[in-house]
Amino acid sequence: MVKRGSVVLIKYPFTDLTGTKVRPAIIITPDKYLHQIDDVSVFLYHQLCETRPSIPILSLIQIIYTFRLPD
Repeated sequence: MVKRGSVVLIKYPFTDLTGTKVRPAIIITPDKYLHQIDDVSVFLYHQLCETRPSIPILSLIQIIYTFRLPD
């Protein structure tokens, strides 16, 4: 069973929607909400820091706590 903190593999679509690539994702939804939600994905790209170096990059932990749902 999937629960908060689990790492899963999901299919991310290419930008032009011609196909997909399997990538890891982390579950950040509290366990009590998992049965209510089909799926929600956040796309994280490492190119952000290469193309826009002036944008500060938050750690994954900071992102999880910033956008987490209430327990």
